Amino acid sequence: MDVETLLARSQWRMVADRGKNGMSFCASGLFEMPHVEDNSIPTMATDGTKVLYNKDFVLSIQEPEIDFTRIHELFHKIMKHHLRIGNRNPIIWNFACDFVINHKVKELSYHGQHGNKSHVITMPQGGLYDPKYIGKTEEWVYNDLAKNYDVVEISSNGSSDDDGNGGGGKYKLSPKDGKGDDIMPQGWGEFTPSTKSSEEQAIESQEIDQQIMSNASLLRDIGQDSPSFVKDLLDKIKQSKVEWQDVLRRFIGGDNSEDYSFRRVHRKTYHSYGMFAPSSEKIGVGDIVVAIDSSGSVSQDELSQFLGEIQAINEDMKPTSITIITCDSQIRNVQRFEQGEPIDKINISGRGGTKVQPVFRYLEDENVQFNTLVYFSDMWIDDYPKEFDKPLLWIASQGNHDYCKPPCGEITYLQ
Repeated sequence: MDVETLLARSQWRMVADRGKNGMSFCASGLFEMPHVEDNSIPTMATDGTKVLYNKDFVLSIQEPEIDFTRIHELFHKIMKHHLRIGNRNPIIWNFACDFVINHKVKELSYHGQHGNKSHVITMPQGGLYDPKYIGKTEEWVYNDLAKNYDVVEISSNGSSDDDGNGGGGKYKLSPKDGKGDDIMPQGWGEFTPSTKSSEEQAIESQEIDQQIMSNASLLRDIGQDSPSFVKDLLDKIKQSKVEWQDVLRRFIGGDNSEDYSFRRVHRKTYHSYGMFAPSSEKIGVGDIVVAIDSSGSVSQDELSQFLGEIQAINEDMKPTSITIITCDSQIRNVQRFEQGEPIDKINISGRGGTKVQPVFRYLEDENVQFNTLVYFSDMWIDDYPKEFDKPLLWIASQGNHDYCKPPCGEITYLQ
């Protein structure tokens, strides 16, 4: 059987599965990763966008192992291992990521059908797995390995697999105290650290988050609940540091999407929350404009936080609509989502200087009808509006600097 057929059969097994184990999610994720033959690598690898494979390796393993290895590569991408490496030793980081991923993939317990044969995904020989690392993060495992092991190059005549790549390829980990066994590279399923600029990595991180949310939405559309590993990913993306039902309810008024309009109240009454409380006019949370500072000073982690908070606003408050404006020194993108419409793709671009006036000019020039403006920024801003006649809430990812002094609106801090 040729490689193309083997890969196609692997994809079909995941697509055909309708269990609660996440195979449909994995199928969608792998569909977005082109599979490219590259016989310069010994096994299979990913750069975060493609799955690269050695033809002879794919032909040498069983179909359950092909499934496992492909999902392993997908997990490298969705867990952003190529972006999270930072200044860590890439060999130890690869080992650590393999330990974490293999446990998660083994948990999937996929049972499908191929012909009349039962099919279970299987970890290929040599896969890194240690029960003591169950439930640990990649960073925790990395620190444990770096503390207790040295990186040792495997000689060409060594007893180990000297052409392996997963977890370090031609390197092994040897105990610093000389006690215990070496940790050998698993020889498959590696990833390559990103060489992109920090700005490009931030954009890629956002794109991965949006793909995860989109694929999770597809599961809901076909009547499947998200499996635990998908829920964990969504929790990290959507982890909100702001109690939006409290903040926006007090800021713009109302208990839900069918409540009240807004009016300013005496500060002695709501001095700790801000500024707006319900009046008797029932119009609901209404239309919200969300502006995102996409300038170069905003980090990848901050952009991920912003995305999570926007998801929380949409889910907690159910506004009539959300208009999302991305801006650095100029307007980059404008998107509108109606009530109940999932926000599964936000176009983040820019990464230049920081200006907020383009957003305020756009709202005025385009006569945008809205009730509240929520502006996400690191607050390195030198062109604040002097006044604004509608509720304005600044969501600050940073606040310990002299620029974080807007003359109008109220501030809520993410940290």
